[in-house]
Amino acid sequence: MKRVYEFDFIRALATLLIILTHFNALFIYNVYRPNMAVGCINAFGTYIGNIGASLFLIISSGALMYKYKDKKLSLKEFYINRFKKIFPLFWLSYFIILSISLLLYGSVYINRIGVPKYNFVYSILGIDSYLSCFGIKTFYIVGEWFLGFILIFYIVFPLLLFLVKRFPKSTFVVSTVIYIASLFIFKDYQYSAIILPIRLLELVFGMYFILYKNRINLKVVLPFVIFLIVQHVFQFSINQNILTSVVGISLFVILYYIGGYIKKCSILTRLTTMITTISYPSFIIHHWLIILMVSKIDLYSINKFTTYIIFICCLLTIIICSYLLLGIYNYTRKILSK
Repeated sequence: MKRVYEFDFIRALATLLIILTHFNALFIYNVYRPNMAVGCINAFGTYIGNIGASLFLIISSGALMYKYKDKKLSLKEFYINRFKKIFPLFWLSYFIILSISLLLYGSVYINRIGVPKYNFVYSILGIDSYLSCFGIKTFYIVGEWFLGFILIFYIVFPLLLFLVKRFPKSTFVVSTVIYIASLFIFKDYQYSAIILPIRLLELVFGMYFILYKNRINLKVVLPFVIFLIVQHVFQFSINQNILTSVVGISLFVILYYIGGYIKKCSILTRLTTMITTISYPSFIIHHWLIILMVSKIDLYSINKFTTYIIFICCLLTIIICSYLLLGIYNYTRKILSK
């Protein structure tokens, strides 16, 4: 199936946003020097990490809809393909990082005292980071909460696909009702943003966008541009879950439109391809690499210029290590397939 460059373009930007977010988090939450953060911390009244996650959610549902819009979904084929795309590389990454941690620190780097041994099954299933947000002790090392979330989405996607294709109007109404109800039900929960019904607006939008989009022209994009400008200038106080979804959807439409022009530039398309090729492995290992690289640096005393240099070094290291990891994975798969 032909790849959609616009999706790759947005995926590449979202990947860089997530890496930037976790680098800046060191200055926001660890050493309390947010003024040292690279670029911006917030945009349009919400955290840039939320925007990156929102873009990934829309891409994930939209890409699956693109694949199965005119094709019958086989449950067996679907889940086998999802398994192959997610778990082998995740397990390899976990094993490599675990081994490096044992060699460097003589332990699993992050203190795991008091974690029941049987909770290791959560790491095998790739949901350790996700469950840790709910207070469950795990052996989390690599990956993010997003991995656990997307695995849950994969479970419900076939049903959602059937409903969207068979009953598009009714499904949209019911999805909207569930989304609004979840905003009230989970309004006081700290990690409400990782609960699937709260992100239903973005997930459903990605599917309907592919199902009904025609040509995305300036007339379609302009209202989203105006909203972002107004929100950026006036910073209206809006529920963060709602704001994140609307900002994510607005940026997605704008970036999709821009991507249609950027794909005509060969240099930018090659750069986009380079980043999207390693988006998943970088997503798995970037957080661990950032922490490792800055562990010997005194973040309390460095200046802004040094911060940018460190970020560039971290970014290049993440890209290189992600390609190495992908190479090891492809070589291992080739050996095992013989």
